[in-house]
Amino acid sequence: MTAYEDELKNVLDDSLWKQRDRWLYISKFEGPRIGVALATNNKPQFSNFALNCGAMERLRKGKSAGTVEQIFVVAVKMNSAGQPEYRGKKEAEALYEKLRHQTPLAGQYGPFWTLAPYEFDDDDDDAPL
Repeated sequence: MTAYEDELKNVLDDSLWKQRDRWLYISKFEGPRIGVALATNNKPQFSNFALNCGAMERLRKGKSAGTVEQIFVVAVKMNSAGQPEYRGKKEAEALYEKLRHQTPLAGQYGPFWTLAPYEFDDDDDDAPL
């Protein structure tokens, strides 16, 4: 892991990240310009994360247009105090290749994909085992 990737853990509470909309952040630190889409889990009874399809598309368009150099999806889960906690990251283009063939679910904020926690494990991309 490179030093700037370690900064992904601080996306929600570091002034070196600028929030662009509900789920999108962009880096302001020195180094490669990084875009982040959040995959969220706001309900303790569920283990999966929700990734808004529109946020993923906007992230990918930003990379295509050259606004950002690298793109990631960061998983965050609300803790018992109602504060979001970092749970993992995944390079967004690789994740999109897995998701683009899945049918999104309809949600309050538009279509979204569900992601299991193991999908943010950089050591094993294919299975929860």
